[in-house]
Amino acid sequence: MWTMLQLTHTAHFLKENELTLYVNGKHVRNWFSFVVSILIPYRMTYEKMLNEIENGIENGEVVGIDVAIKLGGLIDHVIFVYGYDEDNVYVFDTHQIKELEYEKVTDDERFIMKLPKEVLKKRCGPFARIWRVVRG
Repeated sequence: MWTMLQLTHTAHFLKENELTLYVNGKHVRNWFSFVVSILIPYRMTYEKMLNEIENGIENGEVVGIDVAIKLGGLIDHVIFVYGYDEDNVYVFDTHQIKELEYEKVTDDERFIMKLPKEVLKKRCGPFARIWRVVRG
């Protein structure tokens, strides 16, 4: 997992499907640029993070949040946003991460979660990333 070799074909897949990935506003053109965008620390303010999320959702983009879980962000987790309100972002997840302090909003097997913006603020650090996938 740490080598990110499982993601070697991601950029090609996106291009083939006329999609473009941006990580913290930088175009990911190939596997190497993807690895660089993930491994190089980037100081993102909470306000910029929130702005990227909200603008992406308003523009109909797919928005992922790469948030710190442990070790200052070296252990992280990517979740995808489908909406927001004044106090929360609403995300899809594959399972529930207890460290994220979010809550399930459905009573079924899906992990549709309400994540308080205050949790995002607390977890915004040098390895926080916003992934945006856009058509074209």
